[in-house]
Amino acid sequence: MPNPLYVLEVVAAFGLVIFIHELGHFLAAKWCGVHVRKFAIGFGPPILKWQPGETEYSLRPIPLGGFVDLAGEHPDVDEEDNPRALWRRPAWQRVTVFSAGVVMNAVLALVLFTVAPIVGMQVPAPVLGDVLEGSPAARAGLQPGDRLVAIDGEPVLSFDDVRWEVALADPDTTFSLTVERLTEGAGQPERLTLAVTSKQSDMMPMIGIGPETEPVVAALDKRSVPAQAGLEEGDRILAVNGQPVQTGRVLNQTLEEISASPLTLTLERDGQEQALAVDPSKLVVYEFGMLPPILVTSVVKGSPADDADIRRGDRILAVEGKPWPTREALIETVEAVGEGKPVHLTLWREESWFLGLFSEAKRLEVTATPRILEGSEEPKIGVAMGDALEPPLQVGHVEPEGPAADAGLQPGDVIVAIGKDEVQPDDWTELLNLLWEAKGEPVPLEVHRGQETVTTTLRPKAVPQERLTMAGVALAPHYVPLPRILNPLVAMKRGLKQTVVWFRRVYLQLRQLARGGASPKAFGGPILIVRASYIVASYGVGTFLQFWGMISVFLAFINFLPLPPFDGGHVLFALIEGAKGKPISLKVRLWIWSVGWVALLIIFILITYQDVMRWVGGW
Repeated sequence: MPNPLYVLEVVAAFGLVIFIHELGHFLAAKWCGVHVRKFAIGFGPPILKWQPGETEYSLRPIPLGGFVDLAGEHPDVDEEDNPRALWRRPAWQRVTVFSAGVVMNAVLALVLFTVAPIVGMQVPAPVLGDVLEGSPAARAGLQPGDRLVAIDGEPVLSFDDVRWEVALADPDTTFSLTVERLTEGAGQPERLTLAVTSKQSDMMPMIGIGPETEPVVAALDKRSVPAQAGLEEGDRILAVNGQPVQTGRVLNQTLEEISASPLTLTLERDGQEQALAVDPSKLVVYEFGMLPPILVTSVVKGSPADDADIRRGDRILAVEGKPWPTREALIETVEAVGEGKPVHLTLWREESWFLGLFSEAKRLEVTATPRILEGSEEPKIGVAMGDALEPPLQVGHVEPEGPAADAGLQPGDVIVAIGKDEVQPDDWTELLNLLWEAKGEPVPLEVHRGQETVTTTLRPKAVPQERLTMAGVALAPHYVPLPRILNPLVAMKRGLKQTVVWFRRVYLQLRQLARGGASPKAFGGPILIVRASYIVASYGVGTFLQFWGMISVFLAFINFLPLPPFDGGHVLFALIEGAKGKPISLKVRLWIWSVGWVALLIIFILITYQDVMRWVGGW
């Protein structure tokens, strides 16, 4: 059940950030002598309104911000005869009015970043909870339990310090990581400095580390075995068969070591301790006997794949003439061919532009010559691989005698509809969710095979489990308190530094997105902000203020982009008009703003849809 206090905090914070932005426009407009017709706190019909002068002030029921109504905000459309209309003011005054909201958001961020350490805040512990096998971090020698001390000589206070530095740097950047490691029998931790080179993932650059976690279910895939076992979001696992677990790492180790079935989980749920009996043999996962095609998620700079012009986003259709390989089969083929001998690959490349509205697809034949790369013992071509989850929903590998093979599906088939209602899944994730929901019952499929349309029925195969794992569960990061800063001047210095740091981070993140180094899936909209804010609220007021300082910076930066219809677009128009000495023609202005609004609407719909899919999918 949602905590009412946290909900109230989220609503208040969301409203405050937007209200402060509009307040900036209001104060600047008054100072510049612009006629302000209305200033509202909240949205919806007025609950209370008063007009002591020319401006109507109102209080409205939806506490998600506010708005200011300026005379002449849209030139040649309204207030043509009003001498105090905004469009009649000098260019520098219009720049002031349109910039004021962004300035106020930056000031709010400074205040929040200053107050947060005074109140006291928590951060993700600078401790490694997970190191992915075969990742750059693993090859460099990092281990779970290592405490991060510094990155490139800069002190580390939070796991996020390292996460952000890596994510916002270019791929193939080498970092110097200083860690402390406590080995068994040693009285003092050993300090090590290791060189780690990042690589591009399907989202952004990474080195393959995860934070130390608590045994708390932060998010849960509804298809997962733990969800079937009865775990719910917010559950804290206190013990497994009576053995206490303090961290997510200990929880996973304990589950691996326990072979008893059934087992008992001791939980804390909604403030109450309770026991949950789990019989893994009664839990199932469903197999479908098919995989999506291989997707190239990153290419090592200077590698054989790079030399062959293999690119991130390419689908691998065949290797050495063998169609639709699995990742394992591709690796085995490359290693079997050997170092210095050519490997022939068939690729499918789709290039898109203008928000994905236009695209071009083509089939390519390339040759890469494997060699021994840094950190590997076998010849490689230098690609990281994932699954091609986005449309078209091609079937890649089909497992012999599996459900897909029994249904007559073939590699290369494109699944276009599923179920009796002929639902058209948006991606492989939705397709798998729909198949899972059938609970082993036959599922009708409509498939495109070349120019032919084929209908068939797939029956998912239920596979009982031998043990309980946390696969499909996102455990909450382990937060630790930072020392409070009681000196206001020191806190303000820290707040100013954080404001600058976050403006830099937002800039680098957007730059990566523009360059294709970050996936749009790494971003979220209002729904994700609200969900994340609710979770952060549980870590205390200071941590909550720090989070909303970050959001305020992000909104300030986005709003000042020189694009219509953002404030930065208004500023750009005002500067152009000031330089020309005359307004931009109404026809040109309306065309530019129309394109801007359409583009913004498309982006908003896509981001909101992405947020909803995360939510509905349990993530």
